Amino acid sequence: MIAKTWQRGSTFQRVLALLIPILFFRFFFLTSIGLIDDEAYHWSWTKDLALSYFDHPGMVAWLESISTALLGDTELGVRLPAFLCYLATLILAMHLAWDLFDEWAAYFVAFMMLFSPL
Repeated sequence: MIAKTWQRGSTFQRVLALLIPILFFRFFFLTSIGLIDDEAYHWSWTKDLALSYFDHPGMVAWLESISTALLGDTELGVRLPAFLCYLATLILAMHLAWDLFDEWAAYFVAFMMLFSPL
């Protein structure tokens, strides 16, 4: 279904032309400010990994541990797993809206998620 929309000048390409710069802006914004309290708290879990924690599941710590092992203890290393999960959620929500409704519902979902503050 998605492959047929890649025609020259299609609506899908126009929407992607708007969505991709927003994603790049969000990605480069990851390193522009310091860590907030919650992010630092989650990062501290990476130093003592467990299956779960008192107030959160353990996957946050495991993903951040992998990321900080690859990228170091930087803002990007701490925030990249959350950004990748956000991107995966965006793609899954678009596909779900496309399958359940139509292509415009998928675009609406994408814009709503991209322009939400969190």
